[in-house]
Amino acid sequence: MFFRSRGEKRDNVAIDEEVLQSILHAAYGDNVSWSGITALRNSDIFTAVQTISSDIASSPIEIKIRGQTDKDSELNYLLNKRPNDYLTPWHFRFVIVANMLLNGSSYVQIIRDKQSNPVELHFLRNSIITIAEENGKIQYMVSSDIKGRTTTLQAADVLHFRMFTLDGFNSYSPLYALAKEVSIQEGSKKFLDSFFKKGASVGGVLKLEKARKSPGELKEYRKEFTEGYLGSKNAGGVLVLDSLMDFKQLEVPTEILRFLNSYNFTTQQVAKAFGLPLSKMGIETVNTSVEQANLDYSQSTLSRLFYSLASEMEFKLIPYPDNHFTDINFNIDRLLEVDPKTKISIVKGLKDANIISLDESRERYGYKPVEQGDRMLTSLNNTWLDTLEEYQLLRAKSKDKGGDDKHGAE
Repeated sequence: MFFRSRGEKRDNVAIDEEVLQSILHAAYGDNVSWSGITALRNSDIFTAVQTISSDIASSPIEIKIRGQTDKDSELNYLLNKRPNDYLTPWHFRFVIVANMLLNGSSYVQIIRDKQSNPVELHFLRNSIITIAEENGKIQYMVSSDIKGRTTTLQAADVLHFRMFTLDGFNSYSPLYALAKEVSIQEGSKKFLDSFFKKGASVGGVLKLEKARKSPGELKEYRKEFTEGYLGSKNAGGVLVLDSLMDFKQLEVPTEILRFLNSYNFTTQQVAKAFGLPLSKMGIETVNTSVEQANLDYSQSTLSRLFYSLASEMEFKLIPYPDNHFTDINFNIDRLLEVDPKTKISIVKGLKDANIISLDESRERYGYKPVEQGDRMLTSLNNTWLDTLEEYQLLRAKSKDKGGDDKHGAE
């Protein structure tokens, strides 16, 4: 069973975040920064989450009724203008996607009016949600809703966005697959940080010739020598030894330093897990233009997330039977039109192909409509295939008629 029944009694013990980190520390050592929100301390994961979340947040939601874009509906206002009284639509979408990437799931409570129309959307923290089943129906138990109350929400009143799921409800973050890679990267960073904090000085062996020292004296020698030479203030200074001392510094193999200082492998693994092209992670790619990289990014990464988000919103926000002819999509024109030249090429191509009108083309650049700008233009060289024969017959008759008149005039 992928969720527990409400009738099943269990002791519900809340685990403090610090206690959880201590447990993870005991199991995995120091490198547990990949878990949960602390994963953002890793620059690669931060870049991946920030890039995807901000790009989706910056893509307006389009509602189409029978194929026509609807900009005046209450649902469009709710999704693109004011989801609630506290968050802008940009931040609202950003929070949803960021939590889905980091935690695997995001939850949004739907507030409805007396006619069951959605009027507000409120984000719910993952820590306050428990999925339960009662009489074969899925319910979401909320320990503290927007008014601070403990309540139970029906599935129809909760937008449940999943990243990767095997049963439809329990979901997993890409971080689940990156535990080992990020752990290695964090360990290498800590080693290098410690290495350079000591002025790039590593340990060594201090020999005291012709003298047998007690453990206490050796400890004092080591302390005095460390403070005088290996301390951060005197790193790189002059070493003074008497004739009874011999110091040999240990060396770190250059191969290890090169390996520790090379983050490309882990960066590539993070990019692969999140479905990002390497260019989005700051890695230069050969023989790939910006336009092609953005196209691949929108097709391979964003399109599946867009469809996942849109399908959940269609399922919960659009009632029957309106859902038969109403669709929710994301507009990605901003992502594809990366520069003015590309934008002009795209808009001109759409207009020349009679996909958009002159006014719609002008709207892309913020210009006002013009007279008859809503009429579609086409070339005189084009005609319908089923009227081609009739057109040719009329043209032939017109030529014959013109020839007879000319002959009679003569």
